[in-house]
Amino acid sequence: MLLVLTSHHRRLVAFVHKYMATRRMISKEIIDTDAFMEMPLSSQALYFHLLMRADDDGFVGNPRKITRMVNAQEDDVKVLLSKRFIIAFESGVMVIKHWKIHNYIQNDRYHETKYLEEKKSLKTKDNGAYTECIQNGYKMDTEVRLGKVRLGKDSIGKDTSEQSSRIAELIKSFEEINPACKRMYGNTTQRKACNDLIETYSFERVKEVIEKTLPKIRGLKFFPIITTPLQLFEKWSALESAVVRHQQDQKPKYI
Repeated sequence: MLLVLTSHHRRLVAFVHKYMATRRMISKEIIDTDAFMEMPLSSQALYFHLLMRADDDGFVGNPRKITRMVNAQEDDVKVLLSKRFIIAFESGVMVIKHWKIHNYIQNDRYHETKYLEEKKSLKTKDNGAYTECIQNGYKMDTEVRLGKVRLGKDSIGKDTSEQSSRIAELIKSFEEINPACKRMYGNTTQRKACNDLIETYSFERVKEVIEKTLPKIRGLKFFPIITTPLQLFEKWSALESAVVRHQQDQKPKYI
């Protein structure tokens, strides 16, 4: 039997296709992980907004606008980058790292991203997550930028004297918490952690956290144990979450 569609039916079909093409799914496999749940709620919320506005390949062309629009902070972007839930490019474009785990879009509804250069710099791992390819002799994630803020670049090995001095100053601050840190000035792992902290969160903020926050949280419930620069870098998001939880009860401002 020949089915004849009226103009109303055609508009309805077009609407359904448009809706299905822009519908976004969220996988509990990602959002139920400790890494995701330990992030501040503001970072989690920003992730959902970016995911909902991504194109069919998971790329977001205006992440800064979205961040402002939902009243998120630059620190929320930094958390998502450091936790590897998003990948940023020199162009300012970002991509949802686990996009293909969240979403499967059928071929008849799929529209390829317009960010083809950025897409070419990625490959898909066996688990469906994006990862950066090595191209033109360097790894894409060695120089990630957000506006004018450099995030996570490993510059150990070519420290300026100023950066080296700042790293030593952070280690010195840790001595008040952990006297064993006096043996860490030549430890490349701990020096790299200091460098990453400075590049990601700024020297002034990191020093304030070490000297004002860490001494006050010792022994408090829900707070992670942090006694070295590496632990601070790895547990920064957990620390922020614990501070938020503590502030809900007592309202102090530590960070």
